[in-house]
Amino acid sequence: MFERLLSRRSLLAIAIIGLIYFLTHLSKSRELIESHMPGSSSLEPDDETFRKQLSLVRPSDKQPHSRTLGVADSIFVISLKRRQDRRDIMDSIAQALDLDFTYVDSTDFKTPKGRETIDRIRNRVRWQRGRIDDRDALPDDWPTPDEIKSDSYILNAFPFKWSDDVMKNKDNPLGRPLGISGADYWDMDPPNEEWEKAHPLPPWTKEEQNAKVMEASVTNNQNKKRWITDAGFACWHSHHRAVKEIVRRRKSSLCFLISG
Repeated sequence: MFERLLSRRSLLAIAIIGLIYFLTHLSKSRELIESHMPGSSSLEPDDETFRKQLSLVRPSDKQPHSRTLGVADSIFVISLKRRQDRRDIMDSIAQALDLDFTYVDSTDFKTPKGRETIDRIRNRVRWQRGRIDDRDALPDDWPTPDEIKSDSYILNAFPFKWSDDVMKNKDNPLGRPLGISGADYWDMDPPNEEWEKAHPLPPWTKEEQNAKVMEASVTNNQNKKRWITDAGFACWHSHHRAVKEIVRRRKSSLCFLISG
């Protein structure tokens, strides 16, 4: 009888403790939910806010809200001009987050002008791969390619040399402005006739012109199985134009590039 009574008391005590724990946990959960509801805040006026902490990293950003995410001077959105539906979505995001976007029209290879640009760049890439900077590659310039070590790449596929302007500015890349050189001439609008005349393309056959240009890595390796598509060329050219626009506007700090 005594043991049965003790057992009941134990169960009752456990039930009371469990009820207290449940009510306490429920109260804390309610406080947590209310603190995250619109119009409420768990921050005291003297607490360090995110914006105050951010101003320590970037002192110029001391505004209550930054329309460029606080750490950038500008936000550029690369977008097809004909895809207004995508721009509407990006505008909705900008409005919801109270941000400023600057649109850069991406290269559209489905338009006559875009197609002409892409074809010109493709031919120049094919032409450049047999050259060293601004001249034809000599026999001693060609590395020994290796097709055995990798199933995906031909290692050391092309002659390679850093351009002269890069080497001149290697110690201080922003020390002096860079002039126009190399690939800068490939997409000039209108083309630079003097440069084009001094750097004529070879008399390729139609088959050679239609041949695929294979992808390559930054370490001078050519992909054996994947080629650069029209979209790939357009993507590169779009980002290249966006970077040029950033330089043209003399943006001295960080800029965000977004593909929209």
